[in-house]
Amino acid sequence: MNNIYFLKHSKTYPAFTFIEILVVVGLIALLGAVVAIAINPTKMYESAKVSETKNELNALYSAIDQYLIDNSGYPEGVSSIYKEVCKSGVPRSECESRGMISLDDLIPDYVVDIPISPDVEDDSLGTGYEVKVKGSNQRTAMIDGIFIPTDQTPITVNDEDIIVVGSGQTYTTITSAMNSITDSSATKSYTIFVMPGTYNESIDIKEYVEVRGSGVGKTVLLNNAYMSNSSSIRDLTIKRSGNISWWAPIDAYSRRAANPCYVKNVNIEIDTNTGPIYPLLTRTGSFMIANNVTVNAKQPPAGDGLYAITHNAGGGRFYNMNIALEVKSGSGTRDDVGIVNTFWASNFSMYDSDITITNNATSNNTIDKIIYTNSAAQTRIYDSVINYTSATKSVGLFYPVSSGNTMLIDNVVANLSVTGSGTTTYGFYGIINSSSITDSTININKSSDGTVYGVRINKTPVSVTNTSVNIENIDSSPTSYALYVETSSPSISGSDFTATGVGTTYGGYITNVTCNPTISNTDFFGTTTGLFLNSGCTPNLTNVTYNSLVDL
Repeated sequence: MNNIYFLKHSKTYPAFTFIEILVVVGLIALLGAVVAIAINPTKMYESAKVSETKNELNALYSAIDQYLIDNSGYPEGVSSIYKEVCKSGVPRSECESRGMISLDDLIPDYVVDIPISPDVEDDSLGTGYEVKVKGSNQRTAMIDGIFIPTDQTPITVNDEDIIVVGSGQTYTTITSAMNSITDSSATKSYTIFVMPGTYNESIDIKEYVEVRGSGVGKTVLLNNAYMSNSSSIRDLTIKRSGNISWWAPIDAYSRRAANPCYVKNVNIEIDTNTGPIYPLLTRTGSFMIANNVTVNAKQPPAGDGLYAITHNAGGGRFYNMNIALEVKSGSGTRDDVGIVNTFWASNFSMYDSDITITNNATSNNTIDKIIYTNSAAQTRIYDSVINYTSATKSVGLFYPVSSGNTMLIDNVVANLSVTGSGTTTYGFYGIINSSSITDSTININKSSDGTVYGVRINKTPVSVTNTSVNIENIDSSPTSYALYVETSSPSISGSDFTATGVGTTYGGYITNVTCNPTISNTDFFGTTTGLFLNSGCTPNLTNVTYNSLVDL
């Protein structure tokens, strides 16, 4: 039997060229990327950020390492505690004043430019990266902030001294993690990274230890934190309510620290039935640097005092503070409320901050000392906004200890906007006893039975520059002074002072008989008198306008 074979004829096709193969492979890769992003765009984006962060941290680490080899030392300012690196070009002095560090010494020999974290905003001075040294030959760099997912430890380079606290970890409380640290020092610092959750404990932060949460609102501490020399707390919320008195959420009062303690990215939330409350507390010998701290605090009028910052130390700098203080309605024996109390201290500075103070108390027996200082205080307020509302209280933005008679030293107010309203029997003091006021705005709209001062100054020499003061009184008849100067030889320029409404009102009032003021490019308006010069004054006026002049 013959076998029959069927032969299938196939048409012959030419082979793919190398270029065609590359095109096909490229299209497949592109399609895969599109599909991956469509499936989980957030994950892919965060993965890219993590990869970028690691690369930049390693580059920064390598640059510092090579700098050390070439120069037998680290760049200026690098220490054993984490400090955020400033963007290139930021003045070193400004970096240091904010507890940050300039690494511009690395440019251009070690890096082309200082790397910036993907999450950092354009108007930020910092890069989002932090550096520290450990011992004599180790460098570390760390991301300032936790990337997605938030339940993982921070992205680091060469840092083994991180202790993680949280459910399922070796340490489930911050205190137990802190107790495990026995050798923290200037050459060996630690970071305790706290996972998201609520922690009902009071923590005692040891020297050269940083407690870092997973973010505001994610890591919540229900009690206070005691600060130590070169300690740090950040990226968390501290909250408490109920019957609380003589309580400080962040407390450096009982510690005398040779080096500053640091507070950053912290929200403090307090709603108490008693008081007093001191959200940020320092004392003589301690030094606090705080940045991006929010304080929301409420207490009843019998609370015996509510000061957002009680600064009893020899130095303190506070940046980007967002403060809201409220005294609840009702009557009480004492209901002082304010931003800072420097009663026992000096050298307080606050920058770029927003403050809202609301006093709903109906009693009228004390004065709200918005900034309460003593004769040694050197208080500086820059680029900030203060809004004050009171039902019946008197108020002083710079209220000195001795009822307006204590001379303050070297106070500076710059770029400050102040708005006040309410009724008082003592008078709204505006800015009192300040030696230098620049680029500021003060608005007072209130009913008052007492004397009202927009700016009252008795420091020699004094200067007021590019400042606007407006006082409007209603429903009462106090004496009002937009500007009240009790010192000799004041210098006033580029400003305007207006006082209107019921009662006797002065745009400017120069009382010193040997005042000899130098005033230029300034406008005065008062319903009663625009500008009042006491007998004996020899004014030097250039381009000055006033609706009326009294020159004795």
